[in-house]
Amino acid sequence: MRGRWPNLFIVGVAKGGTTSLWRYLNSHPDIYMSPFKEPHFFMGSFPPELALTEAEYLGLFAGATHETWLGEASTRYMLDEASPELIKRTVPEARILISLRDPAERAYSDYWSYVKFGLESRPFEAVVAEELDEPDFDADPYKLLVYPGFYATHVERYLSVFGDKVHIGFLEDLRSDAQGEVRSILEFLGADAFQADELPPEAHNSFALPRNWAAGKLMASQRALRAGRAIFPEPWRTRVERLVLRGGSKPPMSEAVRARLRTVYEPDREPLERVLGRQLPW
Repeated sequence: MRGRWPNLFIVGVAKGGTTSLWRYLNSHPDIYMSPFKEPHFFMGSFPPELALTEAEYLGLFAGATHETWLGEASTRYMLDEASPELIKRTVPEARILISLRDPAERAYSDYWSYVKFGLESRPFEAVVAEELDEPDFDADPYKLLVYPGFYATHVERYLSVFGDKVHIGFLEDLRSDAQGEVRSILEFLGADAFQADELPPEAHNSFALPRNWAAGKLMASQRALRAGRAIFPEPWRTRVERLVLRGGSKPPMSEAVRARLRTVYEPDREPLERVLGRQLPW
């Protein structure tokens, strides 16, 4: 017997507060979120060795009982052109949650994730310069830092497929008023919003780097990460991460590269505000 398909999808952007939303929503009694983040099932293309079978994917929601909403969070759905139609074809009534963030800050935060997972060792300025000055049009878009920050086209794609079943928020608002932002999402879903008032005001997926070389190799292994997600429940995964990662303060972005990114993203501002029907908070 096949399980229930999810009907709630947090699609991005990466480093835009999706981990916080995933955990906040999972605390609501009427919402069941996939026990691990980023299953990336509804993708036009995904590395075969990492792709889930339908049975494995539906198995992520086997623990659901009475919940109205079954959800998952996969940030690659934001950039993948095929994802909206693939989701719609399988779950026509699906609701979509999009969380945006100042694209320059998002790129910088994403860079440090690459460093954390052992995928990048060059200075941020060098990575940005290479992407802008020597663009590789055949490059994997999920490995780029600047390109994912052009939001207008990706947001419009979801709105064209799902219409008013899309809720769009901003990390900046989630940080300043988590309860208010989650309350608006719960109202969008028709769920009891009382739970929003009980949210702990804590950051999720905050800045951290591997404690040593061995920890870096572990974090860089996609197979190890996937196995850990399958073996350890969420509370234990957090404890394991604390053993291999060290927190701290993120180094500030240079003003020169910040100014360059602001200039690069400026042409996307007006189209995005037109699509959203509101001004951007950055």
